[in-house]
Formats: sequence, C-alpha cells, structure tokens
Amino acid sequence: METLQAEIERELVLLGATGIEDKLQDQVSTTIKFITDADIKLWVLTGDKVETARSIGRSCGLIATEMREVLIAHDTEDQLDYVFTEFENARDDESPYYVMITGEALLYLTNTHNKVLFQKVN
Repeated sequence: METLQAEIERELVLLGATGIEDKLQDQVSTTIKFITDADIKLWVLTGDKVETARSIGRSCGLIATEMREVLIAHDTEDQLDYVFTEFENARDDESPYYVMITGEALLYLTNTHNKVLFQKVN
C-alpha cells in the first residue's frame, strides 16, 4: 500500500483548501447554563486540540472571559507541581477557573501512581 501511495501521490499541486465550522446544536448554551446554575460540575471530553476545545468552550458558554485557565499539558512531575500551585492560587483568590487537560497529560494523570491529583482536585 505504501509503495502504491508513494507512486501515485507525487508532484501534486494544492488547488484550494476549505474549512468547515461545526455549529453547536440548538439550546446547547441554554442547557449548559441551566446545568451550571444548578451548581452541577460539568466535564467535557473532546478529541480536539487545546485551542479548538477552548473555542468550543467559549462559544457554548462554558468558559467566560474572566475565568482563569489551568492547563495541564505535560506528563511530568514538574507539571503536577505547577498544577497543584495553580489550583491553590485559584481557590485562594476565589476567582472562577476551568481546567484543560491534553490527552497526553490525561494518560499520565490516570496512571495509578498519580490518582492523588484527582483526589486533590475534587
């Protein structure tokens, strides 16, 4: 298959590109507001990149401009120390915050050795 692909896909010229915006379904923002007004914690899982997930969060009303972001993007112990500090800072000043976790970091954090993070967050 790779040999055939290498033979066919040669000297190609890009003629154009297009982008498609995936619109939110009706009532998503209203429903999310209803859930958060009821003081229910909401977690969203998406396969999108961080910037796309951030954009979706803003467009559906999950992320407000005044919210502080705690980004967990790496799979190292230093990252965990940083995250604990960010959580403490966010709780101390009582400013609203949201947590963004990349797939790579989530795999690391769900390792049995690191389940302590989820106990501290919740």
